Order: sequence, then C-alpha cells, then structure tokens
Amino acid sequence: MLFIPKLAIRLFPNWFFRNGRGPEWEFNRRTGMIKVWHYSRKFPFWPAKPPVEIEKPFYEFDAWCCARVDRHGTLFDLVLSHRYSELDATVGDILGAHGSATMCYAYWDFIQNYMDVTRPLPDLLLLERYRPLDPVTAKHDQQTGRLPRY
Repeated sequence: MLFIPKLAIRLFPNWFFRNGRGPEWEFNRRTGMIKVWHYSRKFPFWPAKPPVEIEKPFYEFDAWCCARVDRHGTLFDLVLSHRYSELDATVGDILGAHGSATMCYAYWDFIQNYMDVTRPLPDLLLLERYRPLDPVTAKHDQQTGRLPRY
C-alpha cells in the first residue's frame, strides 16, 4: 500500500520537496514604504510566473483584527489593508494566531513605533544590532547614555 507514495516521491522529488514561495511583505523604515509580494497559483509541472511586487506608503494602511472560529475557540490575526486599493497583507504571521485580540493591538503599536522615523527603534533584542546604524536611534542612545549592550 505504501509503495505508490514512495514511488511518487522517488520519481518526482522536486515536486514534493521544494523551497517556499518567498517573502510576503516587507517594512522599510528608511523609505516609509511597505512592499507586498503576490504569487500566482503554482500548478504541478507548469513553470511559475514571477511574483508581482506592490509598494505603497505605510501611512496609507489601516490595521484590523481578523477573527476566525475553530474548535479551539476564537483566533485573532493582524491584517493591514490599503485604503485606496484592495491590497491586504496578513502581518500577524510572526505572532501566529492568538486567542486574544490585545496581542494584535500590541503588534500594531510595535509596527507603528518601528515605522516612525522621528522616534528611536523599539527596544527589542532582534533590533539591537541595528541601533547604531539608525541615525535617530544612535543620537537618542547617545543623549540618554544608553549602554551599547543594554
């Protein structure tokens, strides 16, 4: 019975084991833009079309909390929607689906603080190595006397 799946995997390994599509979205603090990639549906044994890149300013996006219900209860996810087009970006993938909407609100607050170039980068271990490279953050850290390895 297991002979057919094993044969299919052995004959067509590239169809079963392949890399992911690529990035879905990108926040660029320097330019203030959000880039979203749209991928066409991939059919087996047909060449894939190149992804479509759409870039819009951050201030034109609104956030909303998407709720869905399954057997474990209500799960919330953060989605950014462009005001003037039908462009949506599900950015809550980093958090995963949560049982509380407050995590989506906190994540939206973090994204707004990250994209605001008049304020320093948020205190986050992931962004720590980039603090000296950001001019506003470097100036803030120098004025407040923040230790380089805080």
